[in-house]
Amino acid sequence: MIAYIASVWIALFTLLISNPSAAGNQHEGHSKNAAVTQDAHVHGVAELLVVLEDDQLEIALHTPAQNLLGFEQHAQSAEQVAMVEHTKTTLANADDLFQFDPALCHLANHTTDFGAAAQGHNVDEKGAEEHDNQAEATTHSNIEARYRFRCELPDQLISLSTGLSDVFPDIRLLHAQWIAGGRQGAITLDNDQRTILFR
Repeated sequence: MIAYIASVWIALFTLLISNPSAAGNQHEGHSKNAAVTQDAHVHGVAELLVVLEDDQLEIALHTPAQNLLGFEQHAQSAEQVAMVEHTKTTLANADDLFQFDPALCHLANHTTDFGAAAQGHNVDEKGAEEHDNQAEATTHSNIEARYRFRCELPDQLISLSTGLSDVFPDIRLLHAQWIAGGRQGAITLDNDQRTILFR
């Protein structure tokens, strides 16, 4: 069953990413807020993908590391390493990041991938040049967080709200795409609009 859900989830995300125009506007009146999948690495902008399949709700957050950490290269100082660990803890606290109406969805699983930003810095003089080349190659790194919730009454789920911009104020725009209840949509969330309506 888990493998089936995973395959459905991957297929649906692939559809949204490869064909963003297939995702209709959340409401006709919000056409100016329609989300556009970002091919470029843009600071201040992140993507949120949401899929509800049966009682499983999957959320994927994809963002430049700069938005969450304030840097993108390998964590080098003790302060940067501490920031990575703090951000991992913050991302694990899903209740602060996502709220549901009605509140009947509960976190079942969570993973994060910090990529190059989470790699340590420990080189001697001989390896310094190689490290500098690697750091230059990973100037733009991304973070991905994935969440799986189990919803008690998925047919009654009305909306999902996010406090991501409160917790991470460097996220100014959040391009969200979703599939739920046989419908799909897209919306750009910001400080004034923080809710995805599934109906």
